Amino acid sequence: MPRISLEAVRVNEKMKQKEWAKELVFSQNTVINWKREIQSQLYLS
Repeated sequence: MPRISLEAVRVNEKMKQKEWAKELVFSQNTVINWKREIQSQLYLS
């Protein structure tokens, strides 16, 4: 089964981080931190 990131889903839905955060019932800062964490993990790999 292919894996897809939450970021890819958000982009495919053409949603901004603020809209995505509201949809997921999280703060925009939480979504931003997720993105930063994922990017740092990819950079370290």
